[in-house]
Amino acid sequence: MYCTNCGHQLEQDDRFCRSCGGSQFPQPRTPGSDPVEQLHHVLPVGAPLMALLAGYLGLFSVLILPAPFAIIAGIVGLRQIKTGPHKYGTLRCWTGIVMGGIFTALVPVLLIIS
Repeated sequence: MYCTNCGHQLEQDDRFCRSCGGSQFPQPRTPGSDPVEQLHHVLPVGAPLMALLAGYLGLFSVLILPAPFAIIAGIVGLRQIKTGPHKYGTLRCWTGIVMGGIFTALVPVLLIIS
């Protein structure tokens, strides 16, 4: 049997690693015990930069100019989120993609009307 923290070889009945002192019993994880898990819906904790950028560009897409950039940032942000298991910000990315798409599609309509 080997230590789950450092890989040191352990005896069968060891509860703690003799090398690093790490417990060999998995700690139960209760929902909401991780502070990042609690805050990632409200604060931009654990979100890649492109996810944040996509969210803000999506909100400012009302001004038409940032709309295409919001789509690009949203797509890049989603790709970054897929690379890490504990990265958040999917909603921000989708906000950028949807809002950017809506206001990018409005540009031809506004040009035709005017």
